[in-house]
Amino acid sequence: MAAPVSRREIVTRTQRIFLRPDGIVQTVNVSKVEQTVDDARANVAASFEVGGCVRRPVYVDTTLPAPLSAQAQDYYASPEAAQVFTAVAILATGTLGRIIGNIFLGRKRSDVQMRLFESEEAAIAWLRGFQTHQPGPISPRT
Repeated sequence: MAAPVSRREIVTRTQRIFLRPDGIVQTVNVSKVEQTVDDARANVAASFEVGGCVRRPVYVDTTLPAPLSAQAQDYYASPEAAQVFTAVAILATGTLGRIIGNIFLGRKRSDVQMRLFESEEAAIAWLRGFQTHQPGPISPRT
């Protein structure tokens, strides 16, 4: 069976999203504006598309920390987003990023495992255990 076709990179209002050579989807904040629920939906849909429309682990680089609205937080932790991701590793190297990440992880329950990391290497090593390439939904609702 042929591997799913993937767009290499998508840039949304708040993130640059791409598929790494190791099969992990990576998102990088490109703006410090607060992410809305519409941004969260666009980012999840873009992650699904660059991942070839299969469930994959995602590495979220918050080196440039940006706030998330309560609705965006709810969406990222929703069953709908869980249909796209097998696991979520959040890189939070600065104080503000760690504060935002800990607040999010402490308040939200998800069907997908999520962890905060201080190094890319540790985050990627953890995510490798979630590379199942399970088929996802036909299309995440936007």
